[in-house]
Amino acid sequence: MPVMTVRDASISYREVGEGLHVVVLIHGNHQSSQIWSPILAKIPEEFRALAFDLRGFGSSEKRADGADVHGQADDIRQALHKLGVVRCSVMASAAGCGVAISLAARYPSLIYKLVMSGPFCFHEGRRPPKRDNEDKLNAEVERTELELKDDIWHSAKTAEESSGAEWSPEELLPILMEDLASEPDPEQKDALISIAMNCHREACQTWSRSMEWPILSQLLREITAKTRVIKGPADDLLDRYSNMLEVMIANCETVEISKPILCPVLECPDDYLQSGLELLNAW
Repeated sequence: MPVMTVRDASISYREVGEGLHVVVLIHGNHQSSQIWSPILAKIPEEFRALAFDLRGFGSSEKRADGADVHGQADDIRQALHKLGVVRCSVMASAAGCGVAISLAARYPSLIYKLVMSGPFCFHEGRRPPKRDNEDKLNAEVERTELELKDDIWHSAKTAEESSGAEWSPEELLPILMEDLASEPDPEQKDALISIAMNCHREACQTWSRSMEWPILSQLLREITAKTRVIKGPADDLLDRYSNMLEVMIANCETVEISKPILCPVLECPDDYLQSGLELLNAW
């Protein structure tokens, strides 16, 4: 994998294609660019796909400083600058959506289109409101933002409770299963654990701690990129989350994959790619 120095850290990345339309793939917490392998293998030739191992993950330098959600976004922005990319689209999964939100909101001229999938795990007892009508939801959004002022997402709580020097497969598996709707087959389970064990523990925790809903919710209102959220069917929490995004992002739509999944990138990559390409190809 190619490596570059970005903000004093060595960042590895995968690159496929030489097309004019650049698409950046952002993995989630406890993951690496390896999860994008099925997507990279099938991405059309008119695209140039870049999948980064974020700071502290995969083959990138194992360090926690600068591994917060905005720091990861800044790493990607600087890496794209070094690669000569001035405009791109983004496909993000799970907690990687937080990095994508930071990137799209803080650098709007850089991001053309945005595809997000997988759950955002809100802190227990702090879930987005149901959508009855637009005015009511907007009011509920504002109230929920105030209620969440001192909360962090459940993923941060999980990471804190599993503190220690080294990961173990036994403690990683429950964390990884939060992103899946069903038990993975043994081969996929082993692959996910192997990827997660190669992540810097403090980087995972730093990223999780920085995923505060009040902060990210304010950023949502700054996103100008055309956005698509891909989700599985009939999940109350994800329905509420998707509804909030549709209200808070100016140009956002939700597309439902019929299969009972939580994380499309991991559970049905072909359907995820097809849905993502529908937006990316709609010039």
